[in-house]
Amino acid sequence: MGVTRALATAVVFLVVSGACGDDDDEGGSASTTSVPSDTTEGTATTEPPGPGEGEEALGEPTTGPVETEGFPDGAERSGRLLTDVRVAGHDGFDRVVFELGDGLPDYRVEYVDPPIIEDPTGETLEVDGSAFLRVTMTASGVDLSGPEAVEVYEGPDRIAPADADVARELVASGDFEGILSWVAGLDQRVDFGVAELDDPPRLVIDLRAPGS
Repeated sequence: MGVTRALATAVVFLVVSGACGDDDDEGGSASTTSVPSDTTEGTATTEPPGPGEGEEALGEPTTGPVETEGFPDGAERSGRLLTDVRVAGHDGFDRVVFELGDGLPDYRVEYVDPPIIEDPTGETLEVDGSAFLRVTMTASGVDLSGPEAVEVYEGPDRIAPADADVARELVASGDFEGILSWVAGLDQRVDFGVAELDDPPRLVIDLRAPGS
């Protein structure tokens, strides 16, 4: 269990006693608003893609930020539960997928400058890369709705994809009070697209390779 999920679990006990394929893109489409402007190591999962996770990059290319309307103060899709995280290289882009078990969250995707600070510890996180893309969402990897905390995301907190062109590392950077965040370390700032897919609910960030 990562540091942030361990903290989320501790809060409950103190109070009571989130690949490739040939499918088409019918599984979902982007629905976002663009606004100008330690951990367990692991490797990217290689599960078969879900509906809509095809070979074409998704979302409108931008350098962001991209967010749902009103995030976070006016967020309407709160309390979602992360069940899986995937990172994989495709022809011309790298794909990051956050899979959720009970619907899509509200979110903000933006480039940030170092240092990368972990929430809520305030400690500095080391993330491999020269540019850093943070994904923040109204979700958690721990279900706090019952009398006991239940860990629903059991994957690694630090993922190093072996076949990516741009992404070097994806690191969990926070899971506290219903706000979950991950940071992607990249070789350089590139255009990215954000898309929402259904069945199962997934938030997809496609990182365009330079020149693609």
